[in-house]
Formats: sequence, structure tokens, C-alpha cells
Amino acid sequence: MKFEQYFRLPFAVNRQTLLLFSLLCGSSASLAVELPEVVVTAQLRQSDELSVPSSISVVSEQVIAARAAQHFEEVINTIPNVNFSSGSNRARYFQIRGIGERSQFVSPLNASVGFLIDGVDFSGVGSIATMLDVDQVEVLRGPQGTIYGANALAGLVNVKTKDAHDDFEAGINLTAGEYGHETLSAILNGALTDKINARVAVERHDNGYDAFTLDNSRSTLSDEPGHDRQESDSLALESTWRLNKFDLELTLGLARSDIEYGYDEDWSFVGIHPFGYSSTDNYLRDRNTESLEVRMISNDQSKLFSGSTDWLVGIYALSSSEDLTRIYTFAASDFSSQYAFDTLAVFFQLDTHFSEKLALSTGLRFEQRDSSYDNTDAVDFTPSEDLWGGRIALKYFLSDQTMSYVSVARGYKAGGVNADGTLPADLRLFDEEYLIEYEVGLKTRLLDNRLHLRAAMFLDDRHDQQVKSSVTRVRPDGSTEFIDFLGNAAQGTNKGVEVEVDWFALDNLKLSANVGLLDATFDEFVNEFGENLSGRDQAHAPAYTYHVSGEYSFNRLSLQLSVDGKDEFYFSDRHAVQSDSYTLLNANITYAADAWSLSLWGRNLTNEDVQVRAFGSFGNDPRKGYVTEPYFQYGEPSIVGLTFGYEF
Repeated sequence: MKFEQYFRLPFAVNRQTLLLFSLLCGSSASLAVELPEVVVTAQLRQSDELSVPSSISVVSEQVIAARAAQHFEEVINTIPNVNFSSGSNRARYFQIRGIGERSQFVSPLNASVGFLIDGVDFSGVGSIATMLDVDQVEVLRGPQGTIYGANALAGLVNVKTKDAHDDFEAGINLTAGEYGHETLSAILNGALTDKINARVAVERHDNGYDAFTLDNSRSTLSDEPGHDRQESDSLALESTWRLNKFDLELTLGLARSDIEYGYDEDWSFVGIHPFGYSSTDNYLRDRNTESLEVRMISNDQSKLFSGSTDWLVGIYALSSSEDLTRIYTFAASDFSSQYAFDTLAVFFQLDTHFSEKLALSTGLRFEQRDSSYDNTDAVDFTPSEDLWGGRIALKYFLSDQTMSYVSVARGYKAGGVNADGTLPADLRLFDEEYLIEYEVGLKTRLLDNRLHLRAAMFLDDRHDQQVKSSVTRVRPDGSTEFIDFLGNAAQGTNKGVEVEVDWFALDNLKLSANVGLLDATFDEFVNEFGENLSGRDQAHAPAYTYHVSGEYSFNRLSLQLSVDGKDEFYFSDRHAVQSDSYTLLNANITYAADAWSLSLWGRNLTNEDVQVRAFGSFGNDPRKGYVTEPYFQYGEPSIVGLTFGYEF
């Protein structure tokens, strides 16, 4: 690992980081306040974050409010070693430690990053995740082979909204900002009966969609502008039964999503050039998921091995279906496909306490996955896979407030189907990808619980890595045709470091900082163009990410400043187009009275052009003879807004 390179880059090119720290850290600390305990809910047992032997970031509702975040996309930069890919209205595809998908068109997609909203599976369609009434967002880095299985090869994002309680609570929020940014939201909470509480949150938010242009600007030339729509309904039920020998937990999740993604394929208008073409491409997906999980959890009466070992056994069933219709100008007829899979998994975890300081956690998951796929190109397959993953973690408490750990985990991702009906039969299917991850970490609370420090170092050994490849064919005219497909064509190594610090430097001054360092390369890979990419960085794997923030409060006024930074990275394994490194400055000034508050906020105040998606292997401009050139989609420019909140 190139540690000298890692530790030079973030601080040599981003002077705002040092300036912010020097301004905020210039006075001595008062010793009156403490940082709150953070409870992680996306584990098999709800746990204090300090006791979990894994690299976890928790984004609080205070961070969400400070950034005026409307979607998960707007808090991603606060999380180390997490990246995203757009190409649509919102970030839909996420990467953790350099692992994750970047797009989806015709073929079905198995996600590498799990995405849960109140326990309901939204993996692969997480762009719907509004931050309305969210209590916290938990990001678990590394394979979650025991607790979540095939959709969490790289990690898990768990969005938890606020629970209903018996106290009356009501409030409204009004937000207005640049570029037509308008939001109206309201919440209502209270007791319906002595045993039933309810909470309702509603919101209306407007935003636009414009992905790519021929001249790489923010103004479209399209005469048939694109759209990116998603309507999702979900239901989550949880029940806990306290029995004599164990606790029984049942979780039911149901979700239905109608997704329509379409764009003007020529990115221009009729008449832009005599050699121009005109076409549109539209994808309509109807996705349904149903899941049921049953867990038996030991209590004090049923611990094993003389009371030293807690145990947990569970069964998980997931059924998912996705119907696709593609309406494409140059296709003779509409393309349609049906994809479905059923998963049945059993898992267990043992937590053994050898002493007050030393504990061992072992977990294992077995999963059977039956899939079916057919389409109008006569591709018809019913693959079946037996998958397994798990984790062993050894924890040692150096003190009541300091825990170190070492772990080994196996994560896995199911195989899949290539939709192209012209592929040879032996290339229609691809196999499971798996990785072995080694991680060591330290978590500590210092200075009378005013400073929290979390650090982790990891190494992922990836096997049968699923990447885009191609097969070549000679056409009747003697030319060569490349047919893209996903295959198990590469081995890779992903290694790095994550460090996070939270500190109450004064009673009214809180500082936070984190950095993620990543070295993600191909050990063996030849891409579809015959280029040997062994040793090259994997796509969407920046060498560093970092975030620094400070909050200063006095009387009813608070000031929050933050800086986000990210290194350059390749957009694809098919070409060499890279993003620019960037630094973003954000701010929030809030005045809070007894019942109301007013916030003036801004994101990307220096108006940096941030590329969030790019193509680089084709040309689309008839004015240039369709020469191959890079095309970029840009993220949010500088935006300033005002939010008014009132609590009844």
C-alpha cells in the first residue's frame, strides 16, 4: 500500500482543510459536554457502535439538517471510502471501498451494496431514499455475508427513519433555494391508544433532470428531454416476542417500484447537422420484493458454555421480480424481459466472552438462490446457486472506552445473466464473485467522552470479479464485431484505511473529520478492447476521500462549516477518462427560537464543477464527425437556500 502517497495527497492539494482546522482549534477546551452514544441498528443485535468490530459510519439527523440534504446523495461526501455513480436524475449506484455497480440498462443487476430503508430492500434503486424524517443513516463498510448475504458484497447502507412515540409532536418545514428548489414537509406524531403510537411524515420536493450534452455544459440541446421517474410503495412490520428461553423477532418487508428511465439518445435536436440522427431510448421497470426474516436470540437463561456465549439463529426468505420493457427507436419492436429470483438463507452468530476484555464473534450464512430469466431475444435461463459467507472477529477491550479488533470475512455476490441473444450459450451466464477481507481496527472514547476516534485498515482479495468483457466475431464483410457481456474476468485487490474523529473542543464547538484512503487495482484483467489493465486502478475508486466540519453555537445562533474532498478516479474500465479531484465548501447559519428556526444554507459555495458520470468510448456529435470524445454529467453547482421550521 502506498502510504506515503496517501498521506500526501489530501493535505497538499486542499488548503481549506487546514484553514478550517486552524480557525476552529485555536482555543483551549472546556470539559463539560460529552458526545452521545451511537446505537447501530443494522446488526443482528442492536449495539453500541463502540462494541461492533467493523468499520461503520453513522450520519446523524444533525448532519442531514446542516447540509439541507434532500437525498442520500447529498450526505455521501461525509462518509469515507464511499462513492457514487449518476447518469440519471439522482445517484442510484453506490461503491464502497471501490466495489459497486455504475449503471444498468437491459441486463438484470445484482447489487454489490445493499440498501435498506426501514428494513425494506431497495438495493439497486436507492435513489428514492429521501432524507425526510430520517433518524440516522448507517453505512457498514466491508462484506456483510452473515447479516445480509448476496447483495452486500461491498457493504450496506441502512436508512432508519424516526420511530413513533407516545408524546405529541408536530412540525412543518419550508425550503426555497436556487434553481427552483422548493420543499414543503410536515410531520405528526402521537399516541392513538395506550398501546399504539403513530408517526406520519409527508413531503413535496421539485427537481429537474438533465444528464448529458454534446458540449459538456449544463444546458441541454435535446428536443426530446429525458426523464427519470420512480414511484415506490413499501411496508415494514417488526415484532418481538419475549419467551422463556429466547427472544423471537419477525421482520416482514414489502416493496413495489415503478421506474421509468428515458433519454434523448442523440442529445440534440433535429436539424443540428445534416448527418445527425434522432432517437430515444426508454426503460420501464416494474419491480416487486417480498422478504421475511425470523430470528431466535438467546437471553440470560439460554446462553451457551456456562453462560459465556450469546447465540442467534435465523431464517431469511426473499422473493424479487423485475419486468422490463425497452422502447427504442431503432428496434424493430419493443424489447421485454422477466427476471425473478427466490432466496432462502439460514444463518447463525455466536458471541463468546472469554473474559471482560476478550471476546470472539463468529457468524456463517448459507444461501440458496434460484433465478429465472427470459426475454424477447429468446434468452431463457433458470440458474441455481448455493452461496455462503461469514465472519470471524476477535475483540479486545484495552479499557472500558477502547476496543481493538481483527476480523476475517467472506462476502459473495450472486451470478447473473447476459441479455444479448447473440452471445454463445456458454457466455450467457456468469458465476458468483466472492472476496476475502482482512480488517484490523481501533475504536476509543477519550477526554471524558468528548473525543471519539475510529480507525480501520482493510485488505480485500477479490476472486472471479464480475466485470464487462467482450467476445469478438468476424462479420461476413470481414470486419470484427465486439459483443459486450459481463463475465468473471478479473482478480483484484482493494486495500485502504478509514479514520474518523468527533471532538467537543469546547462546550459550544464540535469538530469532526474523517479520511478514507484506497488502493483498488486489478491484479489480472484484459478488457474488451484487448487492453491489459493489470495494475490499473479499478473504476470509481478514488485514492482518497475526506470530510472536515465544525459547528460553533452561541445563544440561539449556530454556524456550521464543512469541507468535502475527493481524488480523481476512472469512470469506467472500458476507457481512460477520469474525473477531476475536487474540494467542496458548505455552510449553514441557523437561528433557533423556542418554536421556530430559520436556516441559511449553501452547498458547493465555490461553485466547483464536479463530474458524477462520464462516457469515453464513443462519439455522439455529428458536427465533429462522431469522433470519440469524453462526455460528462455534472453534479450540483453552487446552491444557496433558506429553510424555515416550526414546531407545534
